[in-house]
Amino acid sequence: MESAVAAQLELGDETWPETVAAPEVRMGIHTGAAQLYGESDYLGPTLNRVARLADVAHGGQIVASEVTHGLSQDGPAAIGFRDMGLHQLRGFGEPDRIFQVLEPGLRSEFPPLRSALGVTAGNLDAVRPEVIGRQETLVSLGAPCCPIRL
Repeated sequence: MESAVAAQLELGDETWPETVAAPEVRMGIHTGAAQLYGESDYLGPTLNRVARLADVAHGGQIVASEVTHGLSQDGPAAIGFRDMGLHQLRGFGEPDRIFQVLEPGLRSEFPPLRSALGVTAGNLDAVRPEVIGRQETLVSLGAPCCPIRL
């Protein structure tokens, strides 16, 4: 966590030539195990989650998973967080609670996270408790029928 904060602060303090736009790096932090593949590559769901967390952030923003947030609360350094709510990360079934890292010197205001909250790939709702259509079939099977939604 401290490394991500230090990196963002260093990027912000750097003097960039007038012809070069200052880079705005988005960062995601998650805590978990990764599997070594070959001599220097790591694979696994932890790294996939980190990449998806970074995907929903904006340039200059650091976001962390709920796991990382929870572990950070037990550490010696008091890092600030803002609860950004539940967000659907691409490729993961359940929504994740995401936290923005807040530290003096870091930008704190950003647009909403770039996630499709409550939506999975294909733009279908992640959870649909009612059945849409096929009311006649449901009735013929003896199931209670829901009102038709348009």
